[in-house]
Amino acid sequence: MQDNVKLLRKESNFNVAMKIMKKSQLLTVLGVMVAMGLTGCKTGGKSSAAPAASSNQPVSSAPAPKSSTPAQSSSQAPAPVVVPDPDGHHFGADADVAADTTAGTVAYKKATCSDNDGFVRLKVNQSVVSYASGSKRKESTPEGYTKLDGNNQSMSFKFKADKKYMGKLFLYGCMDGWGADSNHSAGFYYQNNPNVEIKLNGNVIDVSGSKSGSYAQWFGEDASEEDSSLSKEGYAPYGNVVINEGVNEIVYTRKQTLNMLIKDFVFIVEEFNEWGTAQAVAADATKGTVAYNLYTNQLNGSKKIEVQLADSMLTEGSVNKNDPAGYLKLKNANDSWSFKIDYASIAYGDIYQRGVMDSWAANKGKNLFSSGTAGGADDFKIEVNEAKVNIYPSQKAKTFEQAMPGDAQEGDLSPLSDVLTAPVTLKAGVNEVKYTRLASMNLALTHLVMIVKNSDHAHTVAEGAEWQKDADYHWHVCNHEGCGEIFDKFDHTWVDDESQASTASTCQVPGVKYQKCSVCGQTRTVNLPLGDHSWKEGTAIQNSDGKDVTPISCETENCTHCGAKMAYNAFSACTDTNITSSSADIQMADNNSITYKIVVAHAGTFRLDMFGKYGSGNSQSKLVDNGHYSLKVNDADAVLNTLAYSAMGLSSSGSKQFTIAPEITLKEGENTIVLTQGDAAGAAIKFKGNIWVYEK
Repeated sequence: MQDNVKLLRKESNFNVAMKIMKKSQLLTVLGVMVAMGLTGCKTGGKSSAAPAASSNQPVSSAPAPKSSTPAQSSSQAPAPVVVPDPDGHHFGADADVAADTTAGTVAYKKATCSDNDGFVRLKVNQSVVSYASGSKRKESTPEGYTKLDGNNQSMSFKFKADKKYMGKLFLYGCMDGWGADSNHSAGFYYQNNPNVEIKLNGNVIDVSGSKSGSYAQWFGEDASEEDSSLSKEGYAPYGNVVINEGVNEIVYTRKQTLNMLIKDFVFIVEEFNEWGTAQAVAADATKGTVAYNLYTNQLNGSKKIEVQLADSMLTEGSVNKNDPAGYLKLKNANDSWSFKIDYASIAYGDIYQRGVMDSWAANKGKNLFSSGTAGGADDFKIEVNEAKVNIYPSQKAKTFEQAMPGDAQEGDLSPLSDVLTAPVTLKAGVNEVKYTRLASMNLALTHLVMIVKNSDHAHTVAEGAEWQKDADYHWHVCNHEGCGEIFDKFDHTWVDDESQASTASTCQVPGVKYQKCSVCGQTRTVNLPLGDHSWKEGTAIQNSDGKDVTPISCETENCTHCGAKMAYNAFSACTDTNITSSSADIQMADNNSITYKIVVAHAGTFRLDMFGKYGSGNSQSKLVDNGHYSLKVNDADAVLNTLAYSAMGLSSSGSKQFTIAPEITLKEGENTIVLTQGDAAGAAIKFKGNIWVYEK
């Protein structure tokens, strides 16, 4: 379940969900599609049209009288036949959606359902498709239709959607070779192989709801115009889709002989809502349970239980800090809250937390669910039905920054939206969840959320069963007859494998160390970072101003990295300097510069380091803040380091080597480096020691 949820978070796509579901679950999802109204226009949340007999059968026009006209040849298009829109929808007039040449998208038609149920029809004509290299339209195909000339040929198009949609793809057209009885049952499968593969945004659209449908089912038994070799036009239901907001790409590939002639690619869709509408579950005072919202996932049938923590109960002696207002945050260690919910089924899934992180400036780098104290103690514990649940190790290792969206780091409060926390097992009936603060905790919460899959039995593991494992996880599967569900999947707990000696890194070759999982024994090899270069100094040379430059090179075998260093006072120019005998350092006044001319053996990418110190009270200053400093290398702007002085290890009483520019480009021979101090506002660096450049 954990793996499924992670996958769906990354790819909200129906065909991905279908891949991870069992056949029994597919029936549930198809039922969900019915409930969504994908088999009929919705009025007041209910279908206003009877659904098709099965997902394999299209809704076709009423039987038309048989034609007495002569048979048509396969090179002629059939006479137009009025066919109602699929699934009982009644759409208004088509509006043109223009192509976007910059994004490479095609023009298409868009119509809105007249029943005001939120469904729209997107219709892309076959004439706009692009053919892959070596692919082409079959020449004998009637005008106005497309059919690929051979197997494994492809065509594609891109289209732009104004929002995210969910629904179904239909192929609109007709069938040639209608008179051949063998073709009537071919459907999208030919001799148990797929006739066609369609990918949406790189993911194969699941055809399981359509593959067994024969052409007769799609177009109706009356689809043949007597001896006509072309059926009348109709909708062939292909598969369920999720369309992304923005650019989407369809790639259509012929796999086997296919008698479908395509006129339009048609999407019948509604605005995407993965979790649908909440079902309110009332509190039950006799059972002591709280109210909650219950959602059903439209993609995979999972359930989301959303409990508002304002309804939880503080245990005796526990206090809600109520800071910030409206959030629940326990004030003291060992304070706790709890709630009970009544749930109808056994279920397995994950716990999530929703709220904000307070004191962002002071705590943004801390681990998410571990206070960082000795031993890595957890900030809190969660118990479900008096059994402690284990926080996922991967979540404990995350910082708050990693758990939040990129734009959340503003101000002192940062939102945390449904942060994955721990696995959960629910029993049928009343369940109790208890949350206890153990150490300093910066999460202030509004909801506890559980995303689960229902089960008709309690998952069990055979006695003595070994862990199953792969590179990232270990797990057991339920040994209940016919189940085989994964129910206790965890990240590995990696420790160093002392039975294998590690290899040290050099500046050329990364070292390795060996680790194993302390739970299941899975092993892995970890590459270590490259080691430092081993610099030896060469004989000093002089630059064009007669200043000494000491070349450096790495003495490690086969390493060609080089660099150079100069004394801090070997500058070529320095305006308004203040050099005192007591400190022997250099400090520029505002809006002044210091220039060095440094010589290197060959061109490359280098780091620029200096030694220096700063005055007390400036620990939060940064080189680039408020235009404190700017840097030019050979008259080109360079990017300065953004580390705070305190992070550089500087103090008001000592000097430290620090990186001024993490990456500069130098040419072979002499290079000019100019550092300018702007408005330092008391944050001026006092230079003391060497200036270095060395290859990364």
